[in-house]
Parts: sequence; C-alpha cells; structure tokens
Amino acid sequence: MKIAGLAVILPTLILPSFVSAQEMEIPAGMQKGLIKDPVFNNIDAYEVFYPVGWHFQGTLLQGTKCKPVPFPVFRAASRDGLTVMERLPQVDLVYGNNPDIDNAQSDCLKISGPMSAQDYLKHLAQTMHVEYVADEPVPQELVDQANKLNADVQQSFAAKYRAAGMQQPTETVQLARATIRYKNGSFTIDGLLAGTMDCVTGQRHTNPRSPLYTTTTCTVNVRYEHAPEDKYKEMINLLDPKTTGALALSPWMKAWVDNNDRQTAANIQQIQRQGAQNIANIEAQGEQFRQSQAVRQREHDEFDATLQRGTDMSMHRAQVSSNARQTAGSDMVNYALDQQTVRDPNTGQLSKVSSSQSYTWIDSSSGKVYQTNYSSDNPNGSMPGAWTLQTVTHGNGTAQ
Repeated sequence: MKIAGLAVILPTLILPSFVSAQEMEIPAGMQKGLIKDPVFNNIDAYEVFYPVGWHFQGTLLQGTKCKPVPFPVFRAASRDGLTVMERLPQVDLVYGNNPDIDNAQSDCLKISGPMSAQDYLKHLAQTMHVEYVADEPVPQELVDQANKLNADVQQSFAAKYRAAGMQQPTETVQLARATIRYKNGSFTIDGLLAGTMDCVTGQRHTNPRSPLYTTTTCTVNVRYEHAPEDKYKEMINLLDPKTTGALALSPWMKAWVDNNDRQTAANIQQIQRQGAQNIANIEAQGEQFRQSQAVRQREHDEFDATLQRGTDMSMHRAQVSSNARQTAGSDMVNYALDQQTVRDPNTGQLSKVSSSQSYTWIDSSSGKVYQTNYSSDNPNGSMPGAWTLQTVTHGNGTAQ
C-alpha cells in the first residue's frame, strides 16, 4: 500500500511500497530487527527480516520536500562481514519547467529530464566506483505486483482529487536490477543492485495568468546485496526479497497518514482562500533532519558528479580504478548509521563499530571492543585479553 498526497500543489506523501497491516510471522531461517521513529515516541516504524546469526543495524532518515516521509537505511551482514544486504539512502529526483522547483524542492536532486530506473543504477555504479557488469531481468511477479499496487493507489485517490476540483497527478513505477563487481583485497565481490523508482508528474499554474507548468518528482530506493563471487548464488537464494527486507508497520504508517491528513486539510483551505499558490512543505526539525541532510548532500554531490562526467567515460574510469578506490554505497550506509568499518589485520575479520572514536581495538578471545581517540592508548597490559588494533576501511571492507 502507498498513500499519495495531493501531489505537486500539496506536499507529496508516498508511503513505502510494502507495508504490513500487523507484524508478520518471521520467515523460516530469518530473524527480525526493528527500526524506531524518535519523532513519534520511538514507535516501531519498520521491521526488517534478515538471516539468523547475522548482525543488523538500522535507522530512519528524514525525507525531502519531494517526499517528506522518513525512510529506512539498514545493513545486515554475515558473521564474517563479507556477505551483506543493505538498504541505501533514498534519493529524490526532480525535473520540469516549473520555476518554483529550486525553492519548493530545494533538497531534492535536480536533473535535466527523465531518467529510467536502469540508467539510475548505471550512474549509481559510477558513484560507487564499481564495475557495472550487466542489466538483470526483474522477476515478472514483482513487476506485476508493483504495477497493480500503483494502479490501486491511483484509483483510491481519484475521488479525493475530483472532490477537491484538482487534476490528479500521474504516478508511474519502474523496477530495475543490475549486477556489479569489485575487488576487496584478494576477494572478487559480486553484487546485485535492485532499484524501485516511483515518479509523480503533476501540472499547475503559479498564478491564474501563468503558463501551465509541469513538475516530476521521482523517489528511488535501492537494495544492495554483495558477497564473494563463490558465495554469490548462495546469497541470491538466501536473500529472497519475499522473505527478507523491510516492511513498514501500520501503527507508524497511520501516525504519518493522520499527520498528513491534518496538513492536507489545512493546505486545501489555504488554496481555497488564496488560489493556487506556493504551499510550504512540512519542515523537518531536530538532529534527525540535520543528519539526513548531511547524508543526502554527500550522496547528491557524488551522484551529480557522475552525471557531469558522462556515462561512458565515467564507467570506464570506474572499472579501471576500481581496485584502487572503493568508496561504494556501503560508505553512505556507514555514514547514516554513525559507524565505520574496521578489519582485523591478522584474520581479515570485518566489524562495524562506532565512528565517534579514531582507534579501535578488539579482544580476540571475547570479541570485546575498546575505542579511543589516542594512538598511544594500548589496552594490552592494562586490560584483560589479547587486543589487536583494527584497520579502518571503506564501508565494504576495501582499503582506504
């Protein structure tokens, strides 16, 4: 289920594509992690299913003016840290001839025109500095499910638009997949990018005498799975999207819908009083918003740079240099979760630890972690255990 607000004139509110009316039964072989929303008294917002024995971290980031609903970012990793399922930070794109775009959608990534979901994955691979191996077909049942969901939403809101005397915006959905590859030390890592792009196109006048302007906003969510090449097929079977991933929970969804309904009612009254004018989007507040903006800015800067360089040249450069510079989408997930990735120089074991300290020591016997900002602060001899100083890496474990 998705809930679309009165898009373009009013704030667009599209809730996650897949929600659960109640907490689902945990699939066989999986366990469940919860992501809470601090804005609504730490209510459970998402449940995330991932394999038993794996490590999980997740958080919510505030949405943009294109789509104000918070979205989940998470990572679930195998015990050795080499097989990973991640939900990358959401990206909102906007284009059109509306002169208000720079103001009304100021925190969205402005592009020159339409972009397919498959092309987005190609640019994303450039941003991640990985080799784009091939387009992958999307299972037809997932395409059919997404199209039906979109059609149901359009139909469910048609009456509301008619009652408000407004033209209903057009909403489309695209699914795309791609395989990627990169080197992590001696390992060749194969990965799967699975993207969903929801686009809403609406038309409006900025005033009764102005031309009819068109604005399109697209929300892109990407799931990223990667593993050593000899474990790739095993990973694909294990991380079946039918049994793994995030689901939005209905009490949280209702809290956001109710809040949006109140906002929508106020906006309709304002439109009726003043005509079709600029309507302020919901203003996010607090630390969650500032953190989201920081993540978004880094992601936008990287993505925009790939657009400027040109697809063919950038992809070639990324493939040539992939062994030397692997920043990957995992860095963005680390940043969102306030984490860093460290490697044990003796065993190669990867660990996710807090990014608040510069030096990380891990006890080989207990697995306990000791962090410090002082290079001379060695716990060996002062604390029980055999401590090894960890090496800081990129999010996917490759050397910095």
